[in-house]
Amino acid sequence: MSKKPILEDIRKTVIVKLPSFPTSKIALWEDLLGYQSKEVSLLKDDFDAGLLTLKFLIKEWNFVDKEDKSMPITEKNLGQLPQKDLTFLFTKIFSIIREGKKKIKVNFKE
Repeated sequence: MSKKPILEDIRKTVIVKLPSFPTSKIALWEDLLGYQSKEVSLLKDDFDAGLLTLKFLIKEWNFVDKEDKSMPITEKNLGQLPQKDLTFLFTKIFSIIREGKKKIKVNFKE
């Protein structure tokens, strides 16, 4: 049996509901992957960078269109959310990432 590490997505998720959509269910990744961070950093507009970050951090959601078809997680669809829900998501992801960085610092000290 090989003791070589398997490179796979090891991030955990957190489930949230949006204030304007009480039946919503959104699974958020804890952190961006390396290539995703680079893509976000290349954007000049903060709002566009925020939407791309959300797109990368949302693993899945339960939003559907009027025909009951699942809506893909895109910047365009994210842009259709009310501002208070976007603010909620931005606040949540910053909190999740901040907590993850605290854990890394604690583990590094050990």
